[in-house]
Amino acid sequence: VHAIYDLQGEPLYFEHFVQDCSAMDSAEQYLRRYARIIAASSDMVGLMDPQGVYLFVNDAYVRAFGQPREAIIGHSVAEFLDPDYVKQVLLPRLTECLTGKNVHFDRWVTLPALGRRYLSIHYSPWSEENPDLRCVVVSVRDLTDTRLAVEELRESEKTTSLLYRVSSAVATEEDMDSLFAAIRNILGEALDVREFCIALADRERDCLDYALFTSQSESQPPPITNLHNRITPLTKDNFSDFKESSVMVEVMRTAHPLLVTRR
Repeated sequence: VHAIYDLQGEPLYFEHFVQDCSAMDSAEQYLRRYARIIAASSDMVGLMDPQGVYLFVNDAYVRAFGQPREAIIGHSVAEFLDPDYVKQVLLPRLTECLTGKNVHFDRWVTLPALGRRYLSIHYSPWSEENPDLRCVVVSVRDLTDTRLAVEELRESEKTTSLLYRVSSAVATEEDMDSLFAAIRNILGEALDVREFCIALADRERDCLDYALFTSQSESQPPPITNLHNRITPLTKDNFSDFKESSVMVEVMRTAHPLLVTRR
């Protein structure tokens, strides 16, 4: 409201101006909502300057670093992560991003509060109206569970392949010495076979006797007796209980219930 006066100082009329601020309020609400979304994101989101100093971090960074926000902002990334990783991997990619490129890489990284994690890391260039103020937006997603699942699947496929080849050798090889050598060579792709043995289950004697024993430090042990009380037979009812990443354990568990002998 603005008053208009005459020459004697008496008000003649008032001018009233109204400005529609709804757009400004909407923009402010949008920014606040966006800030809350970033803060609540499970992904680590931050802003770094060209020297790798944090200018902003969200709550996920606080959890991953195990430090309050004030202890992270204004500090270099080298204070929190492995110096060799920062020097050899992080900073070169940060420099590449500052040339205007989006940079993405996946890597195992040890986080202060979470330990070794497999991270998908994205760097995006960012600048304000001042072109001299260049920064990098960092977005990090934890893919550890997915990575471990993939590695477990690969290991399972490898184990299955080895077991199939061992079974094929048992089914086709007539000479026992050649069979043992073939099994040793197959398992040698996944195991250290310098210390190696093959034992056969004897159902009648209820024991496990050694058919091949190779060791530079130990002599061949006596047969293992009372076998039925030592190893749980594998059946369709307990098959899912026999999940194991060790190739050797899988071979032993598979061979025992089959009681494969050529005699």
